[in-house]
Amino acid sequence: MSKYSNKLKLEVVKYYNEQHCGYRCVANKFNIPSMTTVKKWIKNIVNMEKRDY
Repeated sequence: MSKYSNKLKLEVVKYYNEQHCGYRCVANKFNIPSMTTVKKWIKNIVNMEKRDY
């Protein structure tokens, strides 16, 4: 089981896209200890979107 819910992950990615702030900014906003975690989530969403086209 994942430490973070899919709902939170999508919320984080949405916030990143709408606010145009960096990975660290988003991680701090959502109390996620590692900005690398945020970066991975964003990368995964982008890759999923590319597959859908």
